Amino acid sequence: INAEYMGIVGQIKDVEVLKNELRLCAKGLNGDERNFHCWGYRRWITQQLHGIGQHDNEAEMTYNLGKIEQNFSNYSAWHNRSLVLSIVENPDYQSEMELVTQALYTDHADQTGWIYSFWLLQQMKEKGANALRDVCEDILKESPNSKWPLYGLALSYEQSNDTKELAIQTWKKLQEVDTMHSNYYDWRASKLKE
Repeated sequence: INAEYMGIVGQIKDVEVLKNELRLCAKGLNGDERNFHCWGYRRWITQQLHGIGQHDNEAEMTYNLGKIEQNFSNYSAWHNRSLVLSIVENPDYQSEMELVTQALYTDHADQTGWIYSFWLLQQMKEKGANALRDVCEDILKESPNSKWPLYGLALSYEQSNDTKELAIQTWKKLQEVDTMHSNYYDWRASKLKE
């Protein structure tokens, strides 16, 4: 989809044309669920429909949930979900944390759910830190050298001044577990010492 085509569709402002474009996006995402071009166009179409009162964020959240349930590893669906939540009034971040927790337990080595949980942590602050910390600690009981739970644990510790030293220790452990990114973890730990 190019800008010229979007300009034409955007000028039409015909509900049926826009809804047909939304159906085409759904068809495209059924064929390639991670196609970020199609996700971007879908977001644009939903904004056009929303602007004329023909699409609401709840419908988009439901669509996103369906795509996530099809494949917890669909980063594009999680990303789109974060963008929709960013414009929803009074988003239920606690329910979102519960949803992503399922993905984290399903495959704790898959970064997709972790990245979304880190975004939620930024939104929820201390409350999110406690929820994420519990999940990470639980997973680490079974897999003590697992990168993403350690990363999440370090981020959750950073949310409170009382646990900054634990964050530093966790970043140091990550230097041993994930040597390829050792310098980054060292930098994260050094920032907490300042």
